[in-house]
Amino acid sequence: MLRLRRNSYLNALQLNLSVMPHPRHVIKSLIALTFLVPLCAQAQEARIGWLADAVLGVGPRTQQAGSVWFRPESTPYGRLSIALRTRVRDRFAALMILDRAGALMLPAYGDRCLIAPDRSGCAQNFRWPAVNSAGAGLRSRVGGAASLELAGGVGLTREPSRFVRGDVEWLLAPHLALVVGAEHRVARQADGTHLWWRPMFGGIRLR
Repeated sequence: MLRLRRNSYLNALQLNLSVMPHPRHVIKSLIALTFLVPLCAQAQEARIGWLADAVLGVGPRTQQAGSVWFRPESTPYGRLSIALRTRVRDRFAALMILDRAGALMLPAYGDRCLIAPDRSGCAQNFRWPAVNSAGAGLRSRVGGAASLELAGGVGLTREPSRFVRGDVEWLLAPHLALVVGAEHRVARQADGTHLWWRPMFGGIRLR
């Protein structure tokens, strides 16, 4: 009888240990909480926030790269981005940015061949694959409804790329703004040639 009760107690103890977290995990969780609570409080005091952009644009870009000529027609540009904003002064904030930008679509030319300027063959469609980028920037508030932003960064792909841009924001509602600006992007191709693009853009910003 005693042996049966002892076995039942051991089985129950093993069951509880399998269900309850290991003490090491509990200690780690408590330590993490002790760091997260003050960080959240500091974030609220420092007015850390998020910005999200959705913009469209068009602008001048590479006409020739090496021996390749591109068609002169405009290529539509699009960008989605999200940024972490941290106030550093009364009217200034630092930005950490992640974005994805590239050509929205290729114009439909059909089978029509446009002869390249050097008469070497047909000019090709300008292709700019969507690129994920990371960067940093500075934001300045101008008056009560307008802000200026300057940012730069690099691509997160195998082929090196970089960008710099500036924009102006005009607040339309507490969490919605109109944004217009210009951007310069450079990307190196696998053959060593470089492509550049300077779109002017406009869109909305959620904040």
